[in-house]
Amino acid sequence: MNKLVFRSKDNEMIFHPGYLIKNIMDEEGKDTKGMVQLLGLTEKEIIALINAEISITDDMVDRIVKNYGTSKELWKNFQN
Repeated sequence: MNKLVFRSKDNEMIFHPGYLIKNIMDEEGKDTKGMVQLLGLTEKEIIALINAEISITDDMVDRIVKNYGTSKELWKNFQN
């Protein structure tokens, strides 16, 4: 396991939100610059997020929800 995917004390798999963002990027054929344009974040923020170096913020969640139509709760639950 790594810092993007790990197991909880109850042995449940936990995914860092950056893992899911990276999967979206791969599926859509987007690079970090494409995500910068879509989400309005900096390239540094995108890279740090997909490397699990930072936690997802409420602002990031709002931008993702706006562009992908998912719920805020979905993204916040991944972080916890």
